[in-house]
Parts: sequence; structure tokens; C-alpha cells
Amino acid sequence: MKTRFSFFHTMIGIFSLLVFTAGAVLTGCSLFSGSPQDPLQASGITLEHDNPSIQTVSTPQQASPYPFRAQTDNYDSLSSPDARNLYHAMEQQAWGISQEKHAEGYYSLGQITMDGNVGEEHIRMAVTAFKNDHPEVFWLANVYSKAYSENHTIVRLYSYVSADECARMLEQIDQKVQEILYRLPAGLSELDREIFLFDEIASLCTYDTAAAKDSSLWQSYTIYGLLINGKAVCEGYARTMQLLLSYADMECRLMNGEAGGTVHMWNLVRVDGNWYHLDPTWNDETDVPRYDYFNVTDAVIGKDHTPSVDITTLPAQQMADYLNTGHAAYNLPMPACVADQANYLKQKGVLISGFTKASETRVVSALVEAAQNDKPAVYLYIGEGLNYSMAVNKLFNTSPYQLADYVEQANRKLDDKHQIRYDRITYILGENSRGITVRLAY
Repeated sequence: MKTRFSFFHTMIGIFSLLVFTAGAVLTGCSLFSGSPQDPLQASGITLEHDNPSIQTVSTPQQASPYPFRAQTDNYDSLSSPDARNLYHAMEQQAWGISQEKHAEGYYSLGQITMDGNVGEEHIRMAVTAFKNDHPEVFWLANVYSKAYSENHTIVRLYSYVSADECARMLEQIDQKVQEILYRLPAGLSELDREIFLFDEIASLCTYDTAAAKDSSLWQSYTIYGLLINGKAVCEGYARTMQLLLSYADMECRLMNGEAGGTVHMWNLVRVDGNWYHLDPTWNDETDVPRYDYFNVTDAVIGKDHTPSVDITTLPAQQMADYLNTGHAAYNLPMPACVADQANYLKQKGVLISGFTKASETRVVSALVEAAQNDKPAVYLYIGEGLNYSMAVNKLFNTSPYQLADYVEQANRKLDDKHQIRYDRITYILGENSRGITVRLAY
């Protein structure tokens, strides 16, 4: 089972350590108030007032057969003017990175100065919203520094890499995304765009079990880890899915929560006006993709995933306490997912509505088509009118072993080069979504 582990950067110093979440877990550093000419320290980090070595890196531009859709849902969820203003300032400063490494090993971004004393909770929500709307800004480290000086709030973000290194990495990402978009056909439905881009991700990436246990392997939590290194944890999967869907003119959000006994991240995707849950990590099996967590409802995902709290539903003081005491995960307001029209299994799976001639014909035809095109799997959908466990037993476990009969019928329609090896077939059950992934062998 693939899961995402939160990670913490611990900064030792004489000032208080704050831990908060912005997609991944961030470590916020409180600073003492000082005069403008004083160096501002946060747990050993100096907040520079000016850094002449900062250079601007450019945004890669990909050519897509679809318009680009900026992801703004998290910004739209911010109700605080301070948080919104800080978000806009981050849009300007995130692309300017120092060439000089900070003493703590990071590279500073441009300084943000805001009027008044901006509350810690507004800073944290602004950083969360910015990171979760901008998967392309992969270099942001999970630390920030903050200070109050006279009637101003000074905030600085940090990068894992220098401006030169970031520019090099952006070129690599640009090339990889161009390759994917070049293969993306024009004129696809929104569902087919989503399927195509998920399949691209699944073909590129494997789950990074080492990074799940070692958060210093930060690249696997980003689009760079997935697209360039071919390794990611769930956060890298979700952010890459969001990035690619942006180039396919589709809305996509990041959902924080828990699954499999640990913290986890997945997507919400809007298809033809309706929102759905998509978990690209849990859909990416080692040899063939699954689609059991592809565009499912709140009810279905809720059987083994638990979304984190909507932070805006908490009373003001409780919200501040929740953020300021370092809870690992929360969400800004999310839409309900109640439609099932774009569910993969309902739209693309092979329906078994009963053990009838019609179901038999559908399965046999799917097996023939898969074998003729060397497809690694077929995906069955057990209709709501059938008992799922009974259907599984009838297909695989009890005489007359219905799937064996379907394979035998398919093989009679196939030439010798495309025979299906029933004795080597394996399958994966997805009871919550009523799906079965049948992995074929030839």
C-alpha cells in the first residue's frame, strides 16, 4: 500500500519552533520584534532585508492542444485580505532565488514586507494556498521566516536550490512536459484527457519507498521527482497530476488526509462540471494501473480515506490554536463529490450486470480486444445489482469458474500469437469501487 509521510525540518535555536502544513508539513520560525536595522533571527535563520544575489528564473511555456487553466481554487478560498495580499506577493517573489546558500542550507527568496501585524494563521493559510495552487513552484522549502518590525510584517520563503540549479531543473521539466503534451491528442473529452495524463504518470513513475521514510529526499514530494527522477511519494503524484491537468484546461485540487494508517495526499478533479476524487498513487500498481480510485464520490473514497479538517469551519480561536500548535494537515474548503457519471469503471470498465449472455459477450469481446492489442489488463465493473463477493467467487473460485470460460471463448477467436494464458492470470479486487483489475498473461 502506497502512502505519503509528512516531513518536518527541525531548526534548533533560542526561539520557538512552529510546525504547520502547506501541502507538506512546513516549519515556521517565529522571530522577535526588532528595529529595522537589527538582524532578525529565527531559530538560527537570519532574515535578510536585502539580497543582491537574487536572480529570477523564468516560467517554462508548454504548447498544449488545450488552453492553460490556472489553478486558483485555494486562493479563492482565502477570506482574509492579509492572506490574499501575501499570496499575491508570493507570486512575485517565488521566482527570484538567491545564488548564495544560507547558513541553514537553503537559498532565500525575495523579502515580502506587509503593512501591519499579519497573524500567523493568515501567513500559514496563504502559504498553503499558494503551494497548493502552484505545483510548478517545486523548489519551495518547507521553512519560512517571519518578523514584526515597527508596524510591518516581514516574511521570507526559501528554496532548496540556487537560481542556476532551479533554471536547469525547470528546463528538464519543460522538456518532459513538452513530450507528454506532444502525445496528448486534441479533441478529447475531459475524462479522456484525465485518463491519458494519469496513464502517462503511471508509466513514468514508481513509488519512492525510501523518500516515504526519509523526508530529506525532498524531490520525491514534487513534480521534479516524478517527471525527471521517475520516483515520487503521494504528494509528488498529486502535484504532478494537478500540473498536467492545468495544461489540459481542467480544474484540479490537492486533498490532504489520511489513508492506510498515515497522512496522505490525493486529488479532486472537476470533470464536465462535477467534482470527483482521484488518487493517482493508489491507482499506480507496479505492473498495471488500477482505476478503483479514479473519479469516485465522497462516499466511496470515505471507506478507506479520511480528508483532513476544513480549517475554515473552526471558530477563530480554535483555528489559530490548530495552526499554531503544528497540526500536520488541513484543507481549505473543498467541493462535495457526489456525481458518478465520470467514474472510470462505470464509463470504461466491462460491466457485469449478471451472469447473463449480455455480460458474457461484453467480457469476451474485451478480452479479445485486449489480447489483439497486447493490453496488460481488463477492468471489470460489478453492477450494483449483484453481490460483489458472490460475483468474485463465481468468476474465480467456484465451478464453473466463469472467467475461465470467458477466456476459453476469447482464445477461440484469437490466433496462436495472441492466446491468453489463463493459468497465469492474476487479479486485484477493488470492492469499495466494485471493480476488479484482471491482469492478463500471453
